[in-house]
Amino acid sequence: MKKISLLILAALTVFFVGCEADDKIVDQVIDGTATGAALRTLNREGVSYNATDVTSAFSVTMELQDASEGELLESLDIYVSFTDNFDDGVDNTKADVLIATVPASGFTQSSRGL
Repeated sequence: MKKISLLILAALTVFFVGCEADDKIVDQVIDGTATGAALRTLNREGVSYNATDVTSAFSVTMELQDASEGELLESLDIYVSFTDNFDDGVDNTKADVLIATVPASGFTQSSRGL
């Protein structure tokens, strides 16, 4: 009888622990935040951009989660940089450069209302 009680207690413990909410990073970032926003990547097309191929493309679909229901976003600045990972003794790394600014009107509402 003692073993059955212990088994039932263990099963209930596993059940209740298993039913906890997901520990998503974005929820941890936004939780308890009165103002601020998080930008999350939903989809990425292309693994990397080939700087030597002018027809190369890289695009991402992002979603803004704003604690103030979109009131904080005026625009989004997009920067690009280059990190030289080639081991030839020459460092061709380039610093961040602003390539575009997307106004708030350039965003649309996602299926999740963000």
